[in-house]
Amino acid sequence: MTTTTSEAARAALQRLLGPDHASRFELLVDPAPGSEFRIEDAGGAIRVTASRVPDLLAGVRWYVSHHAHGHLSRHGDRLPVVLPAPGAPVHRRTRHTHRFAHNHTVSGYSASYWDWPEWEREIDFLAWSGTTHLLVLTGQEIVYRDLLVELGLSDEAARGWLSMPAHLPWQWMGNMYGYAGGQPAELLDRRAALGGRILDRLRQLGITPVLPGFAGFVPQQLVDTRDDVTAVPQGTWLGFDRPTWIDPTSPGFRDIAARWYRLQAERFGATTAYSMDLLHEGGTAGEMDVSAAAANLQGALLDAHPDATWVVQAWGSNPTRELLAGVEPSHLLVLDINADDTPRWRSRRAFDGAPWVFGTISTWGGRQYMFGKLPEICQLPALPGTGRLCGTVQAAESLESNPVVDDLLADVIWHDAEIDLDEWIAGYVRRRYGTDGGPALAAWHAFARTAYGQYIGDDIDGTNAGPDSLFVARPALEAERAIEWRPRIVPYDVAQFEAGWRALVRAAPQAGGADPYRHDLVDATVQVLSNRSRWLLPQLRVAVDAGDAAAVDQLSSWFLRMIGQCEEILGTRAEFLLGSWLARARAIAGPAGVDDIITLVTTWGDTLVRDELHDYAARHAAGLMSGYYAKRWRRFFADLRAGHETTDWFEQERSWARELAQAPATPRGDTIAVAESIERSLPPADPPPVTVVLTVESTPDATVIRAVLTNEGNAAVRLDRARLIRPRADPLLDLGQVLSPGDEHELTWNLRGASIGAVEVAVYLDPSARTTAVARASAVPAPVAGRNG
Repeated sequence: MTTTTSEAARAALQRLLGPDHASRFELLVDPAPGSEFRIEDAGGAIRVTASRVPDLLAGVRWYVSHHAHGHLSRHGDRLPVVLPAPGAPVHRRTRHTHRFAHNHTVSGYSASYWDWPEWEREIDFLAWSGTTHLLVLTGQEIVYRDLLVELGLSDEAARGWLSMPAHLPWQWMGNMYGYAGGQPAELLDRRAALGGRILDRLRQLGITPVLPGFAGFVPQQLVDTRDDVTAVPQGTWLGFDRPTWIDPTSPGFRDIAARWYRLQAERFGATTAYSMDLLHEGGTAGEMDVSAAAANLQGALLDAHPDATWVVQAWGSNPTRELLAGVEPSHLLVLDINADDTPRWRSRRAFDGAPWVFGTISTWGGRQYMFGKLPEICQLPALPGTGRLCGTVQAAESLESNPVVDDLLADVIWHDAEIDLDEWIAGYVRRRYGTDGGPALAAWHAFARTAYGQYIGDDIDGTNAGPDSLFVARPALEAERAIEWRPRIVPYDVAQFEAGWRALVRAAPQAGGADPYRHDLVDATVQVLSNRSRWLLPQLRVAVDAGDAAAVDQLSSWFLRMIGQCEEILGTRAEFLLGSWLARARAIAGPAGVDDIITLVTTWGDTLVRDELHDYAARHAAGLMSGYYAKRWRRFFADLRAGHETTDWFEQERSWARELAQAPATPRGDTIAVAESIERSLPPADPPPVTVVLTVESTPDATVIRAVLTNEGNAAVRLDRARLIRPRADPLLDLGQVLSPGDEHELTWNLRGASIGAVEVAVYLDPSARTTAVARASAVPAPVAGRNG
């Protein structure tokens, strides 16, 4: 086949790198099976050749990241000053040919009111990251309007069945419908035009759009008018009525599905990947034959698009064995969306031979905590027994946090062996901040062993996300988290994380000129304050129980002051302003758009019966901290002093939420100065009272690792868990015993083989205080006696 250039890729580089840097690259597409790129010196130009446009831009990213030490992200860029010659040619190949982006919920929690500038940057960044498939929901709801009108409903009734944009993703998944009374015609048309523009750009860049297929969700009114379809009642989802679901085995299903795919193609063109999820987070199949239903769903899709693939999420019990039994695996692709935490592919026999991709969810509901299971992602190249694994999916529920996870996921697919996280982090710091070593690297080594160093099994109470700030929880002295499904306890050493933050603050003279550094400094500062909320609230409860009014006043004032400190540092950057988001919603949908967003990030639902998800989308945002969370806690403390129990939270919250509409949209203050002020105001956290001493004994055939734990404090400490981190050894040890002052406890690991490299052990202590302390120790084994060379 003929080698060609890609003008679309060049245009993307001009937008991302600027015309001067972009002009240094010679971009060639040499179509071939698989996924690969080559980088070489071309007489002053940097030639990148790849099999597809997404691989081409991934090759440019590899060069900029690992040779020129520059960095692009959703959260700040740092472009290299010069682009050096690449030196020796680079050739990378990957089996991960399908690289997906965007959870359904991104279209609600992040992109609900984006316009073209935001989408253009996001598409460019995804192309840069090597993305091959993107879920596109924006504007697709107009297909529903067209379908329902063609089937006899009025335009008003069809639009009234749809939801406003921030809540619309859950309608696509069959959880709700008609939120806020539907979409106005002008908004519907505007989003359809934007969706078409998004699809045009994706196709230019060789990224496959993943469009919603017809899963059978319709208004009950439609079912009532036809005698060739039957409905399966779906009940409710967290207080919301689910839409009617047509039984896909009904005689009339294929007719309605065919209309859907025809109308969708007429509006937006066809693609080769369509997303449909059945029985998402509940619902019922009733007496339906799920295998037959799945066969009919896939059959209707293939009737319209014979080369298409049905894309389904592995979530909860989905996809069930019955569903998998009913479909043709070659036209199915399973997204194991949080395989780094709950690897369903292991318990589902690699999805019975269906192609699948490995995913991560580092952020839930838009809540901005620092969290990620980087060690699990590092192991992706070396995972055994993965069946038809063919790619990755960045399935974060929102896009506001954790750029390090995005960067590692974009890198790991091009590696043939497990990544050494310490080495990778050093490179990350260099390209993101422009500094080698020093306090910035010390900070990130601490983060990589705490918030970003989580493994499968580290979830103390069975949850799989970062810990909530108690600042954003509905107030209670017993508060442990903002919402169900989140950890009650911080699963890492908060003192070590805080020491890393202090190092990051000290890195300002070397890194302060890099915009990504300033973003990360806000994130880390808010995380430290959030962790402190978990340390302070139990003390407040003790003071209340003791009737110590002076201590209650002092501690509650400190709690409110830390919320104010969050507000202050968040307000220094535009991406952390609630007002910026509301301004976009107002420009696109007026007051209804503003209410859509404000409801989502506060009570989530708009009535008391829909209150189960309150604070699920809570986020650290300037305007929200002072205008909502501080007001809640201030009222709670006032009622506490007066001896009143607060019971009317929902109505009061709705009132405060409406006052957020005018939240500031302009940043103020200097991030570094504010962080330094907060750092001076917080006394250092106490180190854990337990020390760990390691000994390593090796023979030619085995290695014995012993860890002696000693309580050097003045109070008893509960030993919770212990993990051998290097070399990794399962299982996690559940200790569950109390170590009295001065007492010792010994742990032993017996490993086969003598060549094990550095050893590292972590012991997790006393999670009862809603935080976790971790005692660590490292050692390097001595050479084994009796060996030559």
